[in-house]
Parts: sequence; C-alpha cells; structure tokens
Amino acid sequence: MRNKTMIVAAKEQEYVRRAAEYMRDSSAAADWQVTAFTNPQALKQYLRSGYPADFIAAQPAFLEEAEDAMPERVPACSLVLRVNEAGKYPQVLQFQPLPKLLHELQGIYSGAAGVSALPGISRGQTVLIAVYSATGGIGKTTLALNMAQQAAGDGRRVFYLNLELWNSSGVYFGNGLDSGENDFSNMLYALQSQPEKAGALFASLRKHHPVVKTDYFAQAPAPEERQALTPELLKHLLDVIMNHGGYDMVIVDLDGMMDAVHLQALESCNLMFWLGCTDPAGLYKSKTALGYGRRKWGDAYTRHECKMRFLQVGNSEAGSIKDVDGTSPDWPFAGNVRGILPYIPQWRQTGHPMQLLASPVYRGSVRRVLEAWVWPKGGDTDDRGGGAGAAGPYSGENRPERIGNR
Repeated sequence: MRNKTMIVAAKEQEYVRRAAEYMRDSSAAADWQVTAFTNPQALKQYLRSGYPADFIAAQPAFLEEAEDAMPERVPACSLVLRVNEAGKYPQVLQFQPLPKLLHELQGIYSGAAGVSALPGISRGQTVLIAVYSATGGIGKTTLALNMAQQAAGDGRRVFYLNLELWNSSGVYFGNGLDSGENDFSNMLYALQSQPEKAGALFASLRKHHPVVKTDYFAQAPAPEERQALTPELLKHLLDVIMNHGGYDMVIVDLDGMMDAVHLQALESCNLMFWLGCTDPAGLYKSKTALGYGRRKWGDAYTRHECKMRFLQVGNSEAGSIKDVDGTSPDWPFAGNVRGILPYIPQWRQTGHPMQLLASPVYRGSVRRVLEAWVWPKGGDTDDRGGGAGAAGPYSGENRPERIGNR
C-alpha cells in the first residue's frame, strides 16, 4: 500500500525546500510522500498526467492555473499571506512555524476524509481536549460542559476532568449526600501507592450525570488536590482515564495558572481551546500568558502551539465559525484565531446554572467548533462500550519514496 501523496506548491524555492525537508523528517513521513512544485505549469502537467495526488496545498496562483486539471474528490487548500482572502478553498497561512503548518494541513485533509480533524486520531481512539483561558469568568467551564453534553448527545462517551484550583463543577453536577468529595484525592493516592489498582478504582469512583450525559469526579471541597497535582500524576491519571474508560473524548478544564501541570496537559492533549476576548485587558492577559509559556519552557512549549485554537468570546457575529485575521499584532495567536463564541447577557441574571447548557445560539457555536476541529460533519465513530453511563455510575471496570522540487 503506497503512502498518500501531498502536493506542496509555492513560487519561493527556499520555502518549498524547507517545508519539504521538514515534512520528510517529521512523524508525518510514515504516512505522507511529499512532491513539491515551484512552477504552476509543472503542477498542471503533473496533475494532467494522472500522477498520484491525495492532497494539494498550493498558492492561489497555482490552484488557478491547475483548475481544469484538478482531480475529482482530492481535497486542496490555499496557502495565503493572510486569512480571509477570496477563494473557494480552505485557507492556511503560508508563513507560520512548520509544525503549525503541517498540523493544519493534516487537519484539513482529515476533515475532508470524514474522520477526526485531529492528526494522529483515527476511528476508535480517544480525543483529549484541553480548555484554557488566562482571563477569569470568560466561560471556560461553560464551553467544556457544552462540548461534553453535545458530544455525549451524539452517542459518544465523554469524561470531564476539572483541574481548576477553585472547582466550580459542583454548580452543574450538584452535591448530594453521597457526593464523593474525597474521590479525586483517593484517585491520586492510588496512582502513587497502588498504581496496579488505579484502573479498577477509577471505574468505581467515576460519577455519571444524566443531563450532561458525562462522567466526572465529584467536586473536592478544597483546593489541596489541585495544589498537590504534579505533571507525572496528571500524565498517569490521563492514561488511566483513556485506557480504562472506553471514552471517545476526555475534556480537561484547566485552571488559569500556567504551571508545570498546564504544560503536561498541553503535551498530552490533541487540541487546546484557548478562550479570549478582544478588549485591551483580555488581549494583554492572553499575550502575556503566551509569552510567559514561551520564555519559561522554550521548545517544550512552542512545539505544541500548533494544538492551540484561540476562540474569541463576545462578538456581534456570534455563532459563526470563520477564520479571523490573525496577522494583526493585537492578536496573540497569529493565524490561529479560529472561532467565535457568543456572549449571552442573560446568563448574568440566571439563577439556574443548567441554563448555561440550554442556549440555542451558544449550542450552535459549540456544534460548529466540534465539527470544524474535532469531528467533521458527516464523520463517525465506532460503537464501542464503556463509560460510567454504560456500565452504571458505580460499577467496576514507510518512509516517503520521493521528495523535492519540480
């Protein structure tokens, strides 16, 4: 079985050479063979001759020249200098860090193929999503639980993990007499003292909410568990949840802190949704937090930035998913502003927290986020068992052959 062929076409020879070399040496080399072009006529002739092409990433002039030679049902995207340029193809910023570029190209291809839009995720694998904001009170938990509820409503099994210092999930899930307020601390203790029993203990401690349709740990009464959490413990905990829960999605609701636990969550996740707003203070906080991560951890942080998607909260065009101009110096994520979430003023007066999961406008925005970045519309998942909802809330257990310019 041959590797898939990715066509990369741009007029700048040095750009094409560097992009091709990076893709050849990256983990994508096991799946992709890259053929590169710096001349539009050469690309057109290649396509007309019927040579392999499974995905095409090219500058607009190349796509226009090769329009009548484009193979049917072969996805393509346009390499542009700034997003929102006119054109019928999905747009990707040409000049951005190569890990981000490859991540976006793979995501567009996967979305067109009707599987998870996340590179490295195939049918039956668990998707790990992190939700973060450097701005308090912006709706991070609201987004996380709306995503969980909608994914669960589509028949997927979901686990919600709250890692906030001041965990507010009890507002949504409630606290009964059997609240299990020590469940999370017991889970962390087992990971350290009896790791071989952690899977069985997890299956017995997880709760299931019938309205959110999501599994979770009961809210702890104090922040000591979050303060005691280490990167190693978080990694082990996520491994247990993903290997013993039978989940399609795990959502990690992060605290506003940017500590070593935050870095571990970023390393472990497939995608991080970063919520922000466009007021000066909100932008400053996001830019400061991003700069801090880069300075503190260097390459250990920046190589995972391709996973980040900045979601703008509170825009007049609420409810639409679109590319926002990421070239402005005011945007903390150049080229990575990928969604708009509405601000719902009525939520400020609501006395019932579950109303935050019932707004049609907000739910529509969340639906588009999931379809754009996690499970494209029309994609499917396998019907595997698992999760506390299924088992009961308290029950137990080829390297490329060719690469270069043409």
